[in-house]
Amino acid sequence: MKTMKKLLSVLLVLAMAVGLFGSLTLASAVSANDEVEVVTERSGNTVNVSLVAKQDLSFGAITFDFSGFDKSVFTYKTYLTPADWPTKEINTTSYRLALSTGREVKVASGSPIVTIQFDLDPAKFVPGTDYRFPFVIGDFYDVDMEDYSTADSTLEGIYREDAAAPTTPPEAGEVDLSSIQISKDIQASAAVNLPAEDFTVVFTPKAASPDKAPLGTPAIPDVKISFAGGRAPADALIATLGTVKFPEAGTYAYTVKEQAGATEGMTYDGQEFELYITIQDDNGTLRLGGYKVVDASGDKSGELAFTNTYSTAGSLTISKEVTARESTEKFDFSIVFDASFTGKIQGKEVAFSAGEAYAFQLADGESITIENIPAGATYSLTEKAAEGYTASAVVVEDGVEGSKTEGTYGEGLTISDKLVGDDDNSVAVTNHYSITPPTGVRVSGEMLVIGLLALLALAGSFVLSRKLKSARQ
Repeated sequence: MKTMKKLLSVLLVLAMAVGLFGSLTLASAVSANDEVEVVTERSGNTVNVSLVAKQDLSFGAITFDFSGFDKSVFTYKTYLTPADWPTKEINTTSYRLALSTGREVKVASGSPIVTIQFDLDPAKFVPGTDYRFPFVIGDFYDVDMEDYSTADSTLEGIYREDAAAPTTPPEAGEVDLSSIQISKDIQASAAVNLPAEDFTVVFTPKAASPDKAPLGTPAIPDVKISFAGGRAPADALIATLGTVKFPEAGTYAYTVKEQAGATEGMTYDGQEFELYITIQDDNGTLRLGGYKVVDASGDKSGELAFTNTYSTAGSLTISKEVTARESTEKFDFSIVFDASFTGKIQGKEVAFSAGEAYAFQLADGESITIENIPAGATYSLTEKAAEGYTASAVVVEDGVEGSKTEGTYGEGLTISDKLVGDDDNSVAVTNHYSITPPTGVRVSGEMLVIGLLALLALAGSFVLSRKLKSARQ
């Protein structure tokens, strides 16, 4: 059974709970107690003080009054108890935790008997000052009712928090920013060769950083992203920031944008981002705590991503040759592009619409060159059928010559889905003349001439023979 002496010892420990946090001394000396301990936790200016059982205990009632503490600095906030305590608030500073006579609350070892919360006013709290917490505690009895007391006991705790030693801010130092990446995407046709270029991304400190760092916002050097030239890269080019010397912990703000270059055909990304870099003090060493990227729409995209578009123009030359005879006749052509653009033919602008045919004619030895075609566009070319001719074509796509395409005698010729690159592009169309007699044997122009001459010679020989025969008679 618990004696009154042991109960008062427990109450004295409860008075120790009022000490909250930091160093605490009591007006009455109290020896250590094997049954309870005080656990204090602080979150901001809210302090939780718990009286925790060090062994299995049981109680019937506790009444306590702590109205005598310094209310100008410490404000009673609330009290918390285990779920099975039936509680009743008597007034703002006096509480009774009680059960009906003969009943008990069992508190397991390691569990709180009672928790009290206080608010501390940091503006009024003076380090080094003794703050007193007089408690009046009564009606404490055990479950067997053998020891029962209604006499009040007044205890006083003294809370004192020594002044914190002044902290020395960390020295300015290099901070690794390599986790902050910049990506550069270049969009261009697969048929285009891009020139080499160094892209430049510029970081400009904002006029005022969010926390108005008193020592100023340091400069971040421009970042170069190099492209060696050739076909557009399939993946984005990546660059990272280096190390930057920051003067102190805080959040620093920058505007980030790409500096427009002068490469002809390159459209540069005009986006402007805001970059917020948080620098933390890690035990006297500055390090990157995190960063945030915000685009013009306010979206926190998390990436410094720039996209450039490159476009250039190509040209296409279509030529005509007639073989096996001399010819001045015009042959009919039509060409269809998959892109709309304004091209040039012999210096004159010509509008081409995607999917619509453009018609023209060519005679033997003539050619046509269409300029200002978007590199990467494709086309289909058709020559109409011409009687007595067989058409063929050799195509050069972006500097690469393909195999000859052979047509059918007396029929038209179509070549489809050919590419216009920024290198050489051409179509050489040849029409070979021949006559196909009813027998189906094809006779070329040269063979026809030889045949006619032979026929004339035969006819001449026949006439001459008749004349000689007549003369002999």
